[in-house]
Amino acid sequence: MGNMCNQSAKATKPPLEINLTSNDKNEKFNGAVWCAACRPEGKPNEISEELWMFQPDLTTGASEGCTPRSSSRWLGSQNVVDIRSWNERQDLLNIPKKQTIMVYIHGVTVTYPAVIERIKQVHECCPCTVVGFVWPGTSKARTKTGKVIGYIHSKTLAEKAAMSLVELIHVLWKHGNTVHLLGHSMGARLILKTLLRVQALREQPPIGHTFLIAAAVPAVSLCKTDQFPLDKLAGKGITVFTSTNDDVLPHGYKLVEFVPGLLQKKHSSKQQITAMGIRGPCFQDEQGPHKKVTTIDLSAEVHSHHAFNWLSSPTCQKKLCETMCLKAPAVPFIREMNEMEKQQHAEMVRVFQAMPDFNDLDKDDDGFIKSEEMREAFGSELSAQEVDDMIQQFDSDGDGRVCYVEFVQMVASRQSDVH
Repeated sequence: MGNMCNQSAKATKPPLEINLTSNDKNEKFNGAVWCAACRPEGKPNEISEELWMFQPDLTTGASEGCTPRSSSRWLGSQNVVDIRSWNERQDLLNIPKKQTIMVYIHGVTVTYPAVIERIKQVHECCPCTVVGFVWPGTSKARTKTGKVIGYIHSKTLAEKAAMSLVELIHVLWKHGNTVHLLGHSMGARLILKTLLRVQALREQPPIGHTFLIAAAVPAVSLCKTDQFPLDKLAGKGITVFTSTNDDVLPHGYKLVEFVPGLLQKKHSSKQQITAMGIRGPCFQDEQGPHKKVTTIDLSAEVHSHHAFNWLSSPTCQKKLCETMCLKAPAVPFIREMNEMEKQQHAEMVRVFQAMPDFNDLDKDDDGFIKSEEMREAFGSELSAQEVDDMIQQFDSDGDGRVCYVEFVQMVASRQSDVH
């Protein structure tokens, strides 16, 4: 792990202590609620060079930027430190020490104010120190196709951000903290990639328990031959919360797993495009009990994909506290979604319950999808040759274009493969 942090500082360097302000309004801050951000300000789809940890101002929102620089919007932040500036010969005076910490990892298209709302909610229902890990994974695309492709791209960003989460966990552990992980939607993929990386380290930070809610990863992900083999993941155990009443995973998740196979001419099995967050992990033909994994069905309590609803589940709250050996609130903490949360969720449902629109691809509105239009739509995901191959595969009449009938047949045939 030593090569992940800057070791250039001399041993005589004093402990790192940075305070942007000396704000007396303590009610604006909560010492048990923190953020760690690797999303650059104004660049929501990139990994920043810094990894900031800070106490957020809980009473005011911020824009999409998530790096606490010295701009006015961040003057309320306290105890701001750059995790990557730390080395093991110094202590970070301003971060939690010798505490039980839950690190919350959000899903895609989540703004900074929304992260603040979630970590406040986690802290209210799970009385411990909470750190919200803010990673890039938003999409500014306006069309359905663009947003779907953006969501697919976020899978890559999640796996890249895993290295930053490993660094954060390492620093928290070195300061005597016990770290547990809680991931929502695509945040589950980020966590599983992190557990894979930690297990491969020479010096492995001991990770407590991992909790996955509305996990947007294939149900077969934990199989020995799949992306995140269970026996190669760090941590004491994994609890997967599921709901068959999630209003995004049964539709939108199938789409974002189905489209890459469609474009790259790969067959996707039904298990590969079924989200773990619906019915839990599927170990296919593997034998024996999987004591490291527990699946808890919240279908009776959760009817939405939004993290707010999952965290409002009394069963979920009780399990989090029991597993972390915390005293659960006497009464489950439940509140109403605010308008921002309702709007964000409604937008996600609209996007991911719809297939890509033929008209989104047919830019010149001539009734055909041509290679150049495919390149414009999918150029960041596929090479020019892959686009040409895709056109040729589904161009049944050999005219070098895909008409609407061929498009419908293409989608229908691929869907029939997985039903």
